[in-house]
Parts: sequence; structure tokens; C-alpha cells
Amino acid sequence: VQAELVKREQLRRSLLRHIVQAQEDERARISQELHDETSQLLTAFTLDLAALRSYLPDQERVLQIMARLQSLSRRMSETLYRLVHDLRPAQLDDLGLVPALDQLGEIFQQQMNLHVVLTADGTPRRLEPTLETVLFRVVQEALTNIARHAHTHQAEVQLTYAPNVVQLIVCDHGAGFDYDEAHASPKGWGLVGMRERVRTVDGQFKLQSQLGKGTCIEITVPLLESNQAEMEAETLT
Repeated sequence: VQAELVKREQLRRSLLRHIVQAQEDERARISQELHDETSQLLTAFTLDLAALRSYLPDQERVLQIMARLQSLSRRMSETLYRLVHDLRPAQLDDLGLVPALDQLGEIFQQQMNLHVVLTADGTPRRLEPTLETVLFRVVQEALTNIARHAHTHQAEVQLTYAPNVVQLIVCDHGAGFDYDEAHASPKGWGLVGMRERVRTVDGQFKLQSQLGKGTCIEITVPLLESNQAEMEAETLT
């Protein structure tokens, strides 16, 4: 019976990992399509508006409308850029976890007035792509929760690279919450999602929160031998 339970749990984790990877692959596909096609079309639209404006007669009302259209097109471009980044940040694939988290912090500062203090201990290096994705998504979800619910303007993200494990800690000193109450409501689904993502890479997920004293999420993931070899080959400078 015990062996059957272990087998079922392994199968469940394998299936969940496959689902998460399929989701990320689809995000990457949509992001690339938006970047390659929609963004270029919008850029061409903006340039044509600028050219058209130079040919119109000097009528104040027409020029006001043209200026408004140009402003709207710029806002659309900015929104599209944020959407592309949220779907799949290019920095994560091209440069790795630390640069991607650094840019994520800048985005939260600009858009949600949340100052993110990021520290990386040990030697930052490339991890297995699925693991980097899991850690990035956990930070993204955690910072979103802090910005929306913690009533604070600062968060700390600490990433530690050890020889055999990688550890991630995300903390704030905001409002905190009741753990049992949060898990009994739809608000807790994000926490469940984070926990399940971490389980797909055989990691441990710990959460501590107290009303009025903030929240801390701690994740520890063992590094497999195959991942160790990849990290040694792709150490960041």
C-alpha cells in the first residue's frame, strides 16, 4: 500500500510539472507572437500617425485629435510591453534568475510603488530552466500579494546559492494575515499555487505570517547532479 501511495504521489508531481511547463511554453509562444507581430504593427501605426500629422492642414482641432491618437498609441505600446514581460520575461531566458528578479523589482517600484530590496548570496549561476521559472513565478506572486494586501511599500527578496541547494526568501513587514482564514478563502489560492509549483521541483515551501507583523515565504530546493553540471557550465560573471 505504501509503495502504491508513493507511486501515485510521484505520478501526481510529474503530471503537475508537465502542466506547469506546458503553461510556461504557451506563455512564451504568446509573448513572442505579441512581440514580433503586434508590437511591430503598433509601432508602424504610430509612425504613420506622425507622418500623417505633418501633411494635415494647420487646423487646431485636427492637430488635437492627432496628438491624442499618438498619445493613445504610446500607452498601448507600454501596456503591450508590460503584457509581454508578464507572460515571459526575456531576461529569465537570456540572462538568468537574478537579472530577471532585478527587473521585476523595478517594475513593481514603477507600477505599484513597492520598493523591492534584492540580495543574492553565494555565486549567482544558471539553474535548470524549470527551477528558474518556478522561483521567478513565486517571487512574482508573492510581490503581487504584498503590493495588494500587505499595506507596505517595501519587500525583501533574498536568493541564496549553496553547493547543493538554492534558497529563496520573500518577506515584508506589513499587515500580515491569519493563515487558516486565508486558506479557507479564494485569496489563499495564490498561496496554494505557489506551494504546488515548488513541489514540482521537489522543494520545501514554508510560510509564516502574523497579523500586524508581516509575512515571510521560504523556499528550499535541492539541486540535482544534472542541474549542478549545468550550473558549473553556465556560471554568471
